[in-house]
Amino acid sequence: MTPTAELLTSQEQLEYLGMETDTLKRVVVPIKLLNSTLDFKNTDIEYFKTLIEKSLSNHISPLDQCLCKLQLSFLDDSFDVLLEEDKPDIAIAVLHDTLMMKLFPPRNLYTEQKSLKLPVFEIEYVADNVPILMKKDSIIQSILQTKNMFEGEFLLELLNKAVRSQRNKIEKPFNSSSISEALELIERENCKVDNILMNTKAYSIIRHEISPETETYRNINSINFSPSGRMNKNRVYFMGESTILGVIAKTQFNVNIEIIEDKYNISCLLRIGSAILNRNIISIIEH
Repeated sequence: MTPTAELLTSQEQLEYLGMETDTLKRVVVPIKLLNSTLDFKNTDIEYFKTLIEKSLSNHISPLDQCLCKLQLSFLDDSFDVLLEEDKPDIAIAVLHDTLMMKLFPPRNLYTEQKSLKLPVFEIEYVADNVPILMKKDSIIQSILQTKNMFEGEFLLELLNKAVRSQRNKIEKPFNSSSISEALELIERENCKVDNILMNTKAYSIIRHEISPETETYRNINSINFSPSGRMNKNRVYFMGESTILGVIAKTQFNVNIEIIEDKYNISCLLRIGSAILNRNIISIIEH
């Protein structure tokens, strides 16, 4: 805490975290449909809904792999974290008019709260006017791929805000030497490295060293994810243990399907909140 820091008021905190209203905010994500063959079988709509829910429940995105999972219900509009006695320094997913990642507390402000409520908001994956003859497996794969891309990008944005780039960012070619350097940046915190989130270029460089049975590199989970944003296309993220690094709080999906004039309108809704609680155990190679 700097001598000039001021106490963050309760109202300032609510506004900063996007929690100033009683109405839960929502991000609508269009489902990108894949090309598909036709399916002339008349699948029962409740059975189709169950298939989607089961597939979403079993799907594991990069976000699910790298952060500790906390189960929410649709009655939850926040989740709690316990802060250390010194000035907290965490990164939080916040939804105002748009989804953004913020450091908490804001610069030159501090909080005396030890138990902190963090924001929860809704994500709705939507596909309207889906031809009823589209193959059901293709629809489900479209939903899963859209979810995987959104949650992968979500994780990258949160990690990018959280990383201490002045000391945990390495600007070198991606190779065995720079990987060892990135690992050491986390291991000096007496924490083992759990996950490496790689772009496709980096993955191709060390593919021959990755175990095909376990998808691990040096016994570390290797995750291949191709981001859309230019900033992350040349970045590889190394992360400490998920139980220490941060939290992803989620409900189960609530799936709704309507049939209007031989077309499906599909909605997959969940509540979500997330935070990086230990910024010291992230490192980056920018190659």
